[in-house]
Amino acid sequence: IGQALRAWVAAISRVEGEALFLTVPARIPHTLVGKLSPEEEAMLVSFEVHRALTKARIGSLLDADPRAVEEVLGGLVRSGLVEETSPEVFEVSKFAYMTIWRYLHARGLVC
Repeated sequence: IGQALRAWVAAISRVEGEALFLTVPARIPHTLVGKLSPEEEAMLVSFEVHRALTKARIGSLLDADPRAVEEVLGGLVRSGLVEETSPEVFEVSKFAYMTIWRYLHARGLVC
């Protein structure tokens, strides 16, 4: 609900009396995500299913060694697609969530 509320508040363009006027935000095309590696896609699908993950949990889900998890996760964090929301806990960025979901959907990786 918090993300939806932030989006509504951000969309307010003006107020007249008791009326709010909203601007429809532009949809970021999923093609801006670019071509992700299969490892990045698999990690993002894991976030889609589990929402918040630690490095250890990602390694367990993807059967990947810690070095590989660190490399792929580090790239996603640097790109702004994933963020560390609390110590050692990672989530898809709230600002990139819908764009990533559309990307994964277009690739047939989520329904």
